Amino acid sequence: MIFPATTTITVNKDKTADVLLLFKDIGDVDVLSDLEDLEWEISGKSKVTAEKEGIALEDLQDELNAIGMGFENLEFVEDEGIYYLEWDAPDMEADVVLELPNAAEDSNSESEDEQALEWTLSDMEEPISAEFKIKGGGSNMLLLIGIIGGSAVVLCIIIVVIVVIAKKNKNKGPKPPKASKNEPAAPQAPAAPFGQPQQYVPQQPGLPQMQQYAPPAQQNPTAYNSASGFPNPGFPQVGSVPPQGQDNNTQM
Repeated sequence: MIFPATTTITVNKDKTADVLLLFKDIGDVDVLSDLEDLEWEISGKSKVTAEKEGIALEDLQDELNAIGMGFENLEFVEDEGIYYLEWDAPDMEADVVLELPNAAEDSNSESEDEQALEWTLSDMEEPISAEFKIKGGGSNMLLLIGIIGGSAVVLCIIIVVIVVIAKKNKNKGPKPPKASKNEPAAPQAPAAPFGQPQQYVPQQPGLPQMQQYAPPAQQNPTAYNSASGFPNPGFPQVGSVPPQGQDNNTQM
């Protein structure tokens, strides 16, 4: 019966296992053709290895039971996060190595390293056994979830700030336009000639309306002031009563 001299099972944190079977003194590699049919990778000549990587832990027992060679009695199960390995093969001259990502919870191995358990089947009076957990196996996923959640919170805060600022600016309304320094002044009405009243000219709408000044009408200084009753001395009396008597210019 062909049986691997050493069986190494490496358990990974992603809950998969890599299995390496080492065979010694095999004259014909074709005897391992059944392993090739089961998608095991065969290599070597005098020392032949059969390797299969990335086996899901829930499928590990089925994968090993399927190849025969004494693995029919291997049991590997999981219960509430704890994995149990048990293999009853006391009559086989073979070594078994179980490499774990962290220290085992319990085992009947005599290895000092609790992450690399070793057994020699021929020396065992009872089935080999081990219990272990995969600690921190989901840490990467939890970290990823934390990063995504934190990014979502920050994004929501930024959106709220932008909305608040936009509402404040909308309530303020548009600012009135500033007067340009180069804007031309409003045209002014030309001044009226002296002695004539100025005409009112409407100004531009929107500008303050300035009241136009109109000077008083000019009076004739020679006119008789009928209101006072007295003539203006030194000026001919316009509209006054002519002097009575003989004209001085006709004196003889």
